[in-house]
Amino acid sequence: MMQHRSLSIRLPWQRSTAKEFLASVLYYFDVYKHLPNTDVIILMYHRVMPLEKLKGSFIQPGMYVTDEVFEGHLRYLVEHYQVIPMLELLDRIDNQDWDKGKKYCVITFDDGWVDNYEYAYPLLKRYALPATIFLVSGYINTERWFWPERIIYLYEQLIKGMARVDDIKVLYNFFRKHGLPLQPSEVYHESDGTNLIEGAIGSLKLKTYEEISNIISDLEKILGVTMPSQRLIMNWQEINEMEKYQITFGAHSCTHRILTTLNDNQLTHEIAESFAMIDKHRSHGFIPVFAYPNGNYNQNIAAMIRENGFRAAVTTRAGYISQKENDVFALNRIGLHNDVSHTAQMMALHIHRRSLQLSNIVHAFAR
Repeated sequence: MMQHRSLSIRLPWQRSTAKEFLASVLYYFDVYKHLPNTDVIILMYHRVMPLEKLKGSFIQPGMYVTDEVFEGHLRYLVEHYQVIPMLELLDRIDNQDWDKGKKYCVITFDDGWVDNYEYAYPLLKRYALPATIFLVSGYINTERWFWPERIIYLYEQLIKGMARVDDIKVLYNFFRKHGLPLQPSEVYHESDGTNLIEGAIGSLKLKTYEEISNIISDLEKILGVTMPSQRLIMNWQEINEMEKYQITFGAHSCTHRILTTLNDNQLTHEIAESFAMIDKHRSHGFIPVFAYPNGNYNQNIAAMIRENGFRAAVTTRAGYISQKENDVFALNRIGLHNDVSHTAQMMALHIHRRSLQLSNIVHAFAR
């Protein structure tokens, strides 16, 4: 019998590092306001959840901030930035309409998790801040799970000893065949299930969507596990409520497949179907802006996005937005999750880290 074991969750207060000390010093001396090229940023979030719900939510590491941390982020943004809607950012880029001395920020979320509605939305309303959520059109109003959440659930059942494995050799051969980072002996001795899950997701990302689907379906059968009926993505009622309070919605493809792995027909389907959703609901807070799934794109894909009627697209590439941005179909964003932003000081350090060259810091202190 496999030993019952819970997954470890890496909590922010369990770390006290030199980086945190540096973050506190820079924050105290307000160095950031003097750094160059950080006047316009787009922030990228995925999930927002209370700490007590994390262990039972099958959440991918690096994909969340707690609601308490998110509220701290909003307080920081209110104090240091003018938070504007996505379309206003695009208008300002087009018209070169910038207020000197102001810093601008756009808040975005990827995927459309129901916890965005449950926990992020009330806080955004409380602080009267706009945001854009990029939706996967084929998952709205369904109980479909993204494949990383499915593999997380299966690994959890295996590590906790909840799965029924009739033949351990079959399991061993299955993992070896598909290059997954787990041998049966590790089920009993692995102390950090999070590392196993990260490795499995990383391995599967190298495979096609069809291969991933088949592997997960086969693993369900081997483990004797059935996915629970649980809605993880928002429904239309929630979306319609949110759009009345400064929340806009963009497209994140139809099924969240990695676009660079698709042929032209598949690409057309993913892009055109997601734009059809935008066009149909344009009067309900939907905007013609696309977020590349997993951040993967190339110039051909960007051209198809433009040709299908989108006005802009965002990437997962970390960086700032130039006030003279000349490629609105490859907009940088700054991803935030609990590990890197669990305090206002750490958030500020993460946002500005690319401008924190020694010469810039010296110049900032000199001022």
